[in-house]
Amino acid sequence: MALDTRLTRDPAELDAIYRFRFQVYYGELGARLPEDTIRTGRLRCDLDDVAYQYASFENGQVVGCVRVVDLKDIRQDNALIAKYRLHEVINTWGDMPSPSLDEWRSQKNSEIGYLPFAS
Repeated sequence: MALDTRLTRDPAELDAIYRFRFQVYYGELGARLPEDTIRTGRLRCDLDDVAYQYASFENGQVVGCVRVVDLKDIRQDNALIAKYRLHEVINTWGDMPSPSLDEWRSQKNSEIGYLPFAS
């Protein structure tokens, strides 16, 4: 069956993403996680509140996911910047305009390259 990969904001799908992350990081990779995270079986953090969440679904189940955070969305959040040590990243890259998906697709030979997204 084909994969369905898309941006999601659906609470049930986001919950499935957090459970999938937990399964990968704790179940497969053996990451050491806080007790409350182990108890809930969900792995999420503060960046999830500002991130674009993409997931690949097969037969309705999450089989892959990626979280994309646009620096402009956290530029004013000093707590997140400090927690994830993003000062240098923002100072280096924070003023760059974010290209649209069409711009990325048109820049096939650029340094960034392009990332195809399924809709």
